[in-house]
Amino acid sequence: MGGADEGAAPDLRQLMAAPVAVQVGPLTLQVRPMGWYQATLAIEPIIPLLATLPDALADTGAESRAEAAARWLQLAASSRDAVAQFAALASGLPEPDVRELPPEALVTLLLALLEINADFFVRSLPLLMERAGATLGLWMGKLQAAEAAGAAAASTTTSSA
Repeated sequence: MGGADEGAAPDLRQLMAAPVAVQVGPLTLQVRPMGWYQATLAIEPIIPLLATLPDALADTGAESRAEAAARWLQLAASSRDAVAQFAALASGLPEPDVRELPPEALVTLLLALLEINADFFVRSLPLLMERAGATLGLWMGKLQAAEAAGAAAASTTTSSA
């Protein structure tokens, strides 16, 4: 028959990745890759920032290094709250602590968070969006076909009356 675990609730902790040690200044943080809920919370504050990145990061080729640095600093300053929220939510650190990090420690933490969660950002999220788009397109096609059939039936009913 079945094993000893038959009927037992699955241990979903087996799906969770082990924490990764991240050296941030003198501290070693244990950061676990984000779960889907944590990822959606962490991404939400930086969505407006992500929307501006292509234009903000475009290389005009005509600017000096100082102008490029100024553009990067402006981008960082205009999104500091979103970056702090993302780093806090993604790392599990308290947001006030993230806001107090030295700049080089924050950059180290952000790069580690992106690397640890690269599978989500690079593979899973685009695949989810592609499949969701295909499914929504299929549903929309069926809905439009049903509406057209309903309209055709209605016109047939009114013309025969």
